Amino acid sequence: RDTTTVTITFTPTDSANNYPATKTFSQKVLENYYKVGSTYYNTLTTAYSAAGNNGTITVWQNVPAEATSPSINNTVTLALQGYTLTKTSSAITVTTGGNLSITGTTAGTLTTALQYPITVTAGTLNVKTGNIISTHASGVGVNVAGGTANIGENGNGNTNRSTTNPLVKGEAYGVNKASGTFNFYNGKLQGKTAAYNPASSTSPNAVRTGCAIAAITTENSYKTAILKVIPTLTIDPTTMNFTYATEPATQNITISYNGDGKVSSNVAVTATSSDTEVAKVSAGGSTPGATANPTISS
Repeated sequence: RDTTTVTITFTPTDSANNYPATKTFSQKVLENYYKVGSTYYNTLTTAYSAAGNNGTITVWQNVPAEATSPSINNTVTLALQGYTLTKTSSAITVTTGGNLSITGTTAGTLTTALQYPITVTAGTLNVKTGNIISTHASGVGVNVAGGTANIGENGNGNTNRSTTNPLVKGEAYGVNKASGTFNFYNGKLQGKTAAYNPASSTSPNAVRTGCAIAAITTENSYKTAILKVIPTLTIDPTTMNFTYATEPATQNITISYNGDGKVSSNVAVTATSSDTEVAKVSAGGSTPGATANPTISS
């Protein structure tokens, strides 16, 4: 494991000195897949030990069969850098005191044919970028049995929002939460049974600011969860100008103004491809300057 055989064949050109026609040398060379600082390591566990607290482990080539599984009990970053790390033994476990961040300037992949690539029992997991995948028949991308799992980084609305990265995917569930905290801030969750489990009002515990989970869809037999921006309406009670902010999409909304007990006629507004549409609502008999209590129906 972690070695490859390099064979060198030497063919002399001076046959007059009775050198053999050819000579073959074979040497097993250790494969190093991980880098910490300027030093290379051949297993994830040795790289983790070398990284120490607040260290970064950089994957610098595809890892075909990683058999070691460190228990993360300090702060460390695993930068996949666009490569694929294939786990062949038990899951990476985040334990008490642990804070593991999965990152990469290019999205990489942590994959396994086992049930879990990562289990959180305590501490914190931050899947910032990349793909976390289990191909096991009952597979779960991230298993939360305690602690906190953050899928994506929190932000505000559409700014830096992604519906593809990170991707957490399992044949059963993208995320399974038995206990602890599961926050869905960005990216995509996929599972053939459900995108996440349990599918309840308390799971995920929190989502991206200004967003909500969109209606679950099915992509290639996988139930899929992404985040959508919640439409917002802001009304200036003095000018009666309103700003309706939504995702780039066509929306039809109806606005009723009830400022001083008098209700204006409903005003239908269509927001087109721009993120923000501004229009003016007639007071419709209401007193300008009164506190606005708009209602929205779509």
